Amino acid sequence: MTKKKSWLPLNMGLGITLGLWIKLLVKYRFAVGPSKIPTALITTYASFLNSTFGYLEELTYGRRIDETDLVAPPIFIIGFWRSGTTHLHNLLSLDERFTYPTTYTCLFPNHFLLTERVVKKLLRGFLPETRPMDNMRLSWDMPQEDEIALALLTGLSPYIDFAFPNVPRVHHRFLDFEGTTAEEVETFKRAIKRLVHKQTYRSRKRAVLKSPAHSYRIKLLAETFPGAKFIHIHRDPIAVFFSAVHTFKIQREFMGLTAPDNTRLEQEVIQDMLLCHRRIQEGKEHLPPERFHEIRFEYLERKPIAELEKTYDKLKLGGFKMVRPKMEAYLASIADYKKNVYDIPDEKRDELIEIFHPILQASRS
Repeated sequence: MTKKKSWLPLNMGLGITLGLWIKLLVKYRFAVGPSKIPTALITTYASFLNSTFGYLEELTYGRRIDETDLVAPPIFIIGFWRSGTTHLHNLLSLDERFTYPTTYTCLFPNHFLLTERVVKKLLRGFLPETRPMDNMRLSWDMPQEDEIALALLTGLSPYIDFAFPNVPRVHHRFLDFEGTTAEEVETFKRAIKRLVHKQTYRSRKRAVLKSPAHSYRIKLLAETFPGAKFIHIHRDPIAVFFSAVHTFKIQREFMGLTAPDNTRLEQEVIQDMLLCHRRIQEGKEHLPPERFHEIRFEYLERKPIAELEKTYDKLKLGGFKMVRPKMEAYLASIADYKKNVYDIPDEKRDELIEIFHPILQASRS
């Protein structure tokens, strides 16, 4: 049977508001390729609906969200793209004490409280069964990366650059917010706090968020959410490099409003991986042991239950015995999943070993 395909999840801009959409089009001088004109038109129409529904949601729920206190500081899953963050997020989401942003939440962050029940039914069948870059299962209710929501809420995200792949990475500075204004930092902080409070209002549970981009922002997030905990999952950087390049090519192709030029992509991935490593090392120095834990993906693969139990113990989360059966059942259900495999020439491997020496050295310590 042929796999069901759809462009819907790949067009992140479906959840953007009209004001932000027009602002970006003007900023990039309407850089839309001929083949992407239909996408731009659909996004424009959707942006009007998003603005309208967002306004109505604020009228309906705004005060109640403002009055909602967090159950507990959030838990952030961090690590470079393709390091296993999604796998870990899926596992932690099985704990019924936690809430998490879903695919619907992240694609329509301005109005999910108001529209989810109805619109999710209307869009049934528009979502592919698996992600295009790795064939992991996808659904409207599965955990999703909150960076998508933050990009649509603020425009202050490196993900905006995916839509305009052939111009300098203007939004890249929003990885770690170095070189940004105080106003931009405050806008980001307000947006992520609002997102977490909306999740809490809906569920009355502790939020677990996952975003590779958060790896660069540990200090900023710790300031925004005092007491927040962080789980850093890391993997062989050479495998991560090839998988990340593959993933970014797909994202740039489907999300880009022009055909992407990937000439510099490999070098950009190397730079971002090294920067990610530095920012994590800097960030964790400011956190006590019970608020920061590291997991090696290869260990999580070999002994998942032991690694998860260690994580719960280290972060003092409690309740592992209750969630263990669900985790074991989920792991059994994905036992046949096959990761992408890349044929790496010895010369290229040796080159990358030298480049990623700081990361490899840290993972051995």
